[in-house]
Amino acid sequence: MVDSRAFRDQCCALGPVLARLKYRIQRPPRGWVKAIREALGMTTRQLASRIGVGQSRVVDIEKGEMTGSITLDSLQRAARAQVTALTGNLAEQSGSGLWEDE
Repeated sequence: MVDSRAFRDQCCALGPVLARLKYRIQRPPRGWVKAIREALGMTTRQLASRIGVGQSRVVDIEKGEMTGSITLDSLQRAARAQVTALTGNLAEQSGSGLWEDE
């Protein structure tokens, strides 16, 4: 059982820490979804395929992030698809000898 007073005290103590982090971690100018997608070399069509939506929905997700109108569910689905792409790319590269000591 959680001690509600201790939990409240811990949350209050975290407040200033989280407030400082807000200013250290800034959203990329064109948004996290688009920045990560581009860093992975993915097109909007490829990300859409991984999420299971149409290409125009990915564009809407990227725009929604910038306007603050995106849902948490949509962000989570995009993030999962990008993590899957990243781990897939790393697995392919590990088989190429890129990660092996020479």
